Amino acid sequence: MSENQNPNALVAQPTPTVCADPQPPSAAAPGFSPVAGESDRAFEAFRAYLELGSRRRYAAVARKIGVSLRTVKRWAGDFAWPGRIKIHSASCANQSARTEAAVQCEEILDAAARARAFRERQFVLAEATRFIPARVDDNAFINPGYKADLARLTGWQHDAWYEGRWNFAAGQYFRNFSPRLHVLGADFKPPYGAEWFAAMDYGFTHPTVVLLGCRDDAGTIYVLDEHVERFWIPARHAQAIKSMFGRHEIFCSRDHLRDHLLARFPNACTEREALWHQWQKRRMLAKFVAGSDAFGRESSGDTVARQYREFGLSLKAANMDRVAGWSAIAQRLGDPDAGIPPALFIHPRCTRLIACLPYLQHNPDHPGDILKSNINEEGAGGDDPADALRYLVTIQINRIYVRKLTGF
Repeated sequence: MSENQNPNALVAQPTPTVCADPQPPSAAAPGFSPVAGESDRAFEAFRAYLELGSRRRYAAVARKIGVSLRTVKRWAGDFAWPGRIKIHSASCANQSARTEAAVQCEEILDAAARARAFRERQFVLAEATRFIPARVDDNAFINPGYKADLARLTGWQHDAWYEGRWNFAAGQYFRNFSPRLHVLGADFKPPYGAEWFAAMDYGFTHPTVVLLGCRDDAGTIYVLDEHVERFWIPARHAQAIKSMFGRHEIFCSRDHLRDHLLARFPNACTEREALWHQWQKRRMLAKFVAGSDAFGRESSGDTVARQYREFGLSLKAANMDRVAGWSAIAQRLGDPDAGIPPALFIHPRCTRLIACLPYLQHNPDHPGDILKSNINEEGAGGDDPADALRYLVTIQINRIYVRKLTGF
């Protein structure tokens, strides 16, 4: 299909006929016209040879046409039969591919039409439905004993039945996640001396998600920023990711730090020199991990991780154990009802991550895992931010300790 061709017009056209070996090809097909100097008898022999398909043999052509095998071989050499066969086969393959593309396009358009019709029906139903929020205290005649029973409930039942907050999904995985508890204030400042790291969930049609976080001396993790975009090439992602790191004065390499300082202080000064030495110790990214997709080899033998390395982002393999990752997140969210404080907090600028977590559901076929969810046509939704968070909380920083050996 050409770049300017309308897909709808393509579907409306009659379906092309696919060239098949057993059928006599059209005389107008590429590679199936008499060439200069080719007699009618020789062209008839070539036509017979082409129509034999996978059973092509010069001897079979000689028997069918009634000429000697030597004559058939001479015609095949003089008039380039093998080359013309390849040209004709390529033409048939292209025609078949165009037919398949037309069918797929029609199926996609049909599926899109069905999806639009479904959304329109859902919209009509939503317009006809009204939810009237109410709490137990709104009923002036409530039984005090019933109210006391509701007050003793915990978890989602307390939130929904007593507090009147029904904004949770059936089968919700992280029922201990609460924006009121786990989302930081907009003016939050990361602790001094925190260890910084980042995690990427790579995608193209699906969004590429990068989360930047830090960990304090007590082991509490703070997710402070996110980058979520799709249909971007690695060069553009790398530029935006470095800018995100730079906003927090965090740097993925010495070159990144040097570029940042030169942009901030074009002329040499003592402050630039001081920051160069100070930030190398305290503001460098300890580790940047990514999912296995970034390390899979493409048909060219290249990897996405190598492409990012060209732009100064060195990616390491993340822990891909899904169940262990979700369990680590759940543990860090804590259990306020049981007096277990959280050890994971999220900055309000991480809007996609905060919107994603409440709607993750249990996978009924795999206990402990989360049911996979994809983005919609507009790019909203999906579990990609949660995957990046899973990689982030399971990061292990390798350290080398130097200790003096003592004798017995």
